[in-house]
Amino acid sequence: MELPPLLNFLFARPFLPFDVMLTDGRRIPVTHPESVTVYLGGLGIWLMLPSGQMEFIEGYAVTSIRSAGIVNPSDFVRD
Repeated sequence: MELPPLLNFLFARPFLPFDVMLTDGRRIPVTHPESVTVYLGGLGIWLMLPSGQMEFIEGYAVTSIRSAGIVNPSDFVRD
């Protein structure tokens, strides 16, 4: 995973839920921008799970990021 696509999803205005797809087949729903923190020391993300647990996902484990619904591409353009 490269950082810019993830940042585009996190900083979309208005925020729109999205799913992170992992190499192990899991789909991680991200329903709020504060549930993910980007690890800038390398490519990876900290994720707060609904259970209250925290998970760190290495960037190489992410296969894709997909919007949870229909989007307007202009919501993902940052000036």
